Amino acid sequence: MAIRRLIHPTYIEASRSFFASLRQKRVEHAVSYTTFRRWLRAEKIKRPRCDKYLCEKCLTLRQLDAMGVDEDILDSLILHRFTVENQCDQYKKCLASINSRTLVVVQDYTRFHETSKMKLHDLGLVVYRRKDNVIDCEYFDFIADYKHDYAYTKAVWDLFFKEYKLRGIKELIVWSDNGLKSVQNIRNFGLFSESKKINITLNYFAPCHGHSICDRHFGLAKISLRREFSVKPIRTKEDIMNIVSNMQATTCYDVTVKPIAGVPGQNLTKGIRQFLEWRFVQQAVVGCREHIGIGD
Repeated sequence: MAIRRLIHPTYIEASRSFFASLRQKRVEHAVSYTTFRRWLRAEKIKRPRCDKYLCEKCLTLRQLDAMGVDEDILDSLILHRFTVENQCDQYKKCLASINSRTLVVVQDYTRFHETSKMKLHDLGLVVYRRKDNVIDCEYFDFIADYKHDYAYTKAVWDLFFKEYKLRGIKELIVWSDNGLKSVQNIRNFGLFSESKKINITLNYFAPCHGHSICDRHFGLAKISLRREFSVKPIRTKEDIMNIVSNMQATTCYDVTVKPIAGVPGQNLTKGIRQFLEWRFVQQAVVGCREHIGIGD
């Protein structure tokens, strides 16, 4: 059997060739990500899973940089790349510096479509904690037949603080994508900081780069569900919870969410929404690094 030899040995070389061809054609604007993917399919080039240029802004930056476009046009895109790299570095340092008094939690939402009877939502928490000089990782899935909103998030964290033993924990560091960034959620963590007497820091991954270990966990859970579904039908919430809870180091909870009446629909302003780190110092007061004198 003959093996087809690719014109471009690697994905990176293929992308460089693509942008070089644009430059030769004197294309002065960035093509869409869809156009780039269509070209990859035509060339039968498979994108690697760990391609860090999946973001539209990152792809545009790569194109414009290869075309030699004026630096003024690149300013916002370069800032975006700086933010991406900075948050990645902060996340790695955060995990590397975990001590016995620190709890690091990564949170994200997903939805299970593996049964036609119901569409269940899941707020997953991946908890890192140092035990006996080893960083231990646990997975918690909070499943409910309810939409992703503030009431769901609050119910999950209320249950987590009730079930998880926080003895000896003085600091909680939470990471998530920007989908969970809202006035209500931020204020709620401030109240938790006050009631639980622990310091809480909220960190958010860079926009369009929120793929985390939670997504890996969700992917493995859905593979398990599809494998089980091929053997017998999945009809109830209990079926899904039993399959997910059988995964390694995973605890599954059935969450009852009660709608919260009178929650203001206040949105973060554009400038404040760009903040990627929030620290609560006292009485649910939120302060920036310059104001409270904490942080780099």
